[in-house]
Amino acid sequence: QLFYLKGGTQAEIAELTALTMRAAAPPENWEAQFELAYLYLRGHGVPRDTAKGMELLRRAAERGGGDGMAKLGTMYEGASIIARDFAQARSWYERAATAGSAYAAWALGDMYIEGRGVARDNRLAYKWFYLCGLLWPRGEKRNEAWRAADDVGFALSREQIAEARRAAEAL
Repeated sequence: QLFYLKGGTQAEIAELTALTMRAAAPPENWEAQFELAYLYLRGHGVPRDTAKGMELLRRAAERGGGDGMAKLGTMYEGASIIARDFAQARSWYERAATAGSAYAAWALGDMYIEGRGVARDNRLAYKWFYLCGLLWPRGEKRNEAWRAADDVGFALSREQIAEARRAAEAL
């Protein structure tokens, strides 16, 4: 991506585009498919084709499991390559968190605690931060997720916390 953005000769761009297309051919190489989607969305080495780029992004996200879905959620939330769409970001993050992405669970907790694209909801923020703690392996990130859940938990009743935990554990 940096090469395309900084520029290169037409021959170099054509060669890198061909390599990206070859790398993206196997369905299991979802990361290369994301790269190919970027090329179409930006028109680097190929004619700009937003519809094709978005279709490639969606397929790559689905093939990439939780990590791929979280990446697409981040793209919708950040709006650097595609249009910002918080509803799409939330939807992809939910799919990703359900598929085991701790990052996506954290992103959802963050969206709900800040009211970023969704109504503020401490119960849902707690649920997603708690799930994040369940998903991270032992270590500082897991501890950070538990602390975030505890911080939100001060605004909740014991019953609400228990309900949020059951909802997270059911995923």
